[in-house]
Amino acid sequence: MSPWLLGIAAPLGVVLVIGAAALITRLTERRRSHQRATVCDMRTFHVAERQVAWQVARHDWEMAHLNAEVICTWLTSERHYGSARRQRKIKQALEVWNARRVEYRPEEHPASQRDA
Repeated sequence: MSPWLLGIAAPLGVVLVIGAAALITRLTERRRSHQRATVCDMRTFHVAERQVAWQVARHDWEMAHLNAEVICTWLTSERHYGSARRQRKIKQALEVWNARRVEYRPEEHPASQRDA
């Protein structure tokens, strides 16, 4: 083979091998890794609520459960701060989200699990 052809074929072969490995990994992975919600204030709390609603609509119970746990953790840490009215609202929201967290357990929805 000529050096010119080897100079093109070697990098092209490396790119093809890495691309094929990435494609096979992507097609055979069990679950896509999603970013879990970060809740640190009321704005991010509402963003996380929308994320959970979207994940429930997609039947992604694992991520919905994880994000519900994140929301419950933040609500638990916030229930002692602020006015009495705010504390009552946080306590009510915590009760609702604890019930949702139990409802969104992946074990409760085995038919929605994507098997590889």
